[in-house]
Parts: sequence; structure tokens; C-alpha cells
Amino acid sequence: MNSSRNAYLCSRLAGLIALAGFLSAVGIFGYQILFWLKYGIWHPVPLSVVWQAAGLPLPTVSWSGVQKIFNWMFDLTASLGGIGVALIAVQTYSSFRNLATELEWSRKAMTQMPVNEFAE
Repeated sequence: MNSSRNAYLCSRLAGLIALAGFLSAVGIFGYQILFWLKYGIWHPVPLSVVWQAAGLPLPTVSWSGVQKIFNWMFDLTASLGGIGVALIAVQTYSSFRNLATELEWSRKAMTQMPVNEFAE
């Protein structure tokens, strides 16, 4: 398998991750809106709830400042986490897509180069 094909496949995977992140953000935010419309109470869904529902333990560190940063990040709404994942994946998709295009162009350029008859 050539390198441009690998870069193309990586870009497709990053695109799927971006789509999953975006859809999860929309789904969580939609759930919050429906809950608010029905009951009149905003139901926050922090990232820590989603993280623990996936079976992952919350990170703990011995440095109190770093622990406060982790606690703050995991107290953010989960829809922001989904949007963050989507934005990072879109950037990764774009990078791999550009790499695949450049590799394909260079491969085509190498196959179309004229052969020097006088080279030894």
C-alpha cells in the first residue's frame, strides 16, 4: 500500500471521528434543550459524567494546581468536549488530506518526467 493511500485512509478516519464528535455534541445539547423545554430546568451534563460512563477513571495527580485544572476541564459541559474533539479531528483530517494530495501529485510528477537519453 502506498503512502498517499495511507494518508487518505487516515484522513477518512479523522473525518469520521470529527463527525462523531460533532454528532455527540449536538445530541447532548439537544437532550439538554428538550429537558429544559419539558421541565423548565437546565440539566447540565459535565464531561466527567460522560468520561465515567465510558468506564474511564477521572485523572488524579499529586500537584494541586494541575488537579484544579483537571477538575475545571471535567466540569465543563460535555457538548464543549464533543466540539473540541470535532475541531481537533477536522484539523487532523485537513492535514492528512493535504499530505495525501501532495504525495499523489509528486507521484504523478515522477511518472510524467521525461527520460534523459544522455544520462548514464
